[in-house]
Amino acid sequence: MTARQILNCLEERLATAVPLRVRAMEIIEPVYCLRIWYFGTDVLPEGRTPSLMLAKEAWWQQMLAEKGEKAPYYIWCADEIVNAKGMAYSAEITDSTVTEMVAEWYDELPDRDLPDDNDLVPLQRMVQRVAAKLNQVDWSKYAAVTDDFVVVAADGSHIGVGGDYGEMLASVSPERLDRFRSRQLLGTDTWWTLE
Repeated sequence: MTARQILNCLEERLATAVPLRVRAMEIIEPVYCLRIWYFGTDVLPEGRTPSLMLAKEAWWQQMLAEKGEKAPYYIWCADEIVNAKGMAYSAEITDSTVTEMVAEWYDELPDRDLPDDNDLVPLQRMVQRVAAKLNQVDWSKYAAVTDDFVVVAADGSHIGVGGDYGEMLASVSPERLDRFRSRQLLGTDTWWTLE
């Protein structure tokens, strides 16, 4: 298979595997966001399978209370969530087919010491498409979720362009982003603050 064909198959598999993995986690405390982490070549091959992080509603509420106008940054920044002890559920995707396809895709990258970041953009775009598809799922069948629960890609190696907000724009519909803005959960001119 070509690299493109591998990514197409991987996209389909992830769209099925992620909800099943979340269900297996048996989450009962409400979560507002699922981040699907993807990784670059700075991670050893055995760690390149995408992983999951589900941010708890308690984090969202705490940031609104503590951070005021800067709350959106802390609510949506993947690195802030992962560093908040006890405020997110994390899990590896344990589907062996996903792991094999990821390894196969990396094997198709140009043969040089380190791939250029541009070589990794197709992986980023694929995970963003998976997140967008998963935003159409009724997540209440899989976990305790808030009404505005969203799925967003997360760049574990900071390889892509756009950072966390770019991931949101690619993963979440404009209508949902507008709803977050109307509820003062996302900035307007600048996404990371309500100033």
